[in-house]
Amino acid sequence: MKKLFSLFVLLMMALGLGTTMTSCSKNEDNPTEYLAVVTVVPGTGQAGMALRVDENTVLHPTNITHSPFDKEVRAFVRYYKNGTQTSAGMTDVNVTWMDDMLTKDLAENKGAENATAYGSDPVELFNDWCTVAEDGYMTLHFSTIFGQGATHYINMVNVSDADHPLKFRLYHDAKGDKIGRERDSFVAFKMFDRAAYDKDVTIELEWDSFSGVKTAQFKHNAPKPVASTSEVTVNHDWK
Repeated sequence: MKKLFSLFVLLMMALGLGTTMTSCSKNEDNPTEYLAVVTVVPGTGQAGMALRVDENTVLHPTNITHSPFDKEVRAFVRYYKNGTQTSAGMTDVNVTWMDDMLTKDLAENKGAENATAYGSDPVELFNDWCTVAEDGYMTLHFSTIFGQGATHYINMVNVSDADHPLKFRLYHDAKGDKIGRERDSFVAFKMFDRAAYDKDVTIELEWDSFSGVKTAQFKHNAPKPVASTSEVTVNHDWK
């Protein structure tokens, strides 16, 4: 299993480099690189894909001839700008690194059987720029205990009702692998079609943590990319 990018470095990137988020270096020999979570949409654009940062910002990679993925996925992308943003929100960029994360549809809501079907083992969520609701997806930076190398399963279910119109429940099945050390990873769940919501909405998420049931609310919008020259190492061992 790969060693994952540390939470400390992610936070330092978001906090310490935040002042460079909206500007590019004027030194063409040393342009500012940005790190962002994007939706990779294949089959669109001149490069055979589009990289959606948010509802109003789409990156056009000028140095890639086709999408490395055969379906829509969420991914980390590192890039620098080589053009200006058009009125349609398209920005020409050079991509220097890209890695997809586990991207899943919602699991079926089985009501009282959800915990039995999908597991009730705890996870912790990091409150950082990688944990975000945007572009129809809930993207999560999370951690749990790994020990014997079993494949863990993580799922999310829409449990909305009249009182909670956009509520989702996260489930984790460790397959008995509960003794070891804490490791983190990333996952993205497609909550709804991006065209279904043309304004910001509030998403409610509930999950089992190591200290009991927790809930959090998210605005369905997008953070800006952070300036960075570092890579994120994504764990592909989850299902």
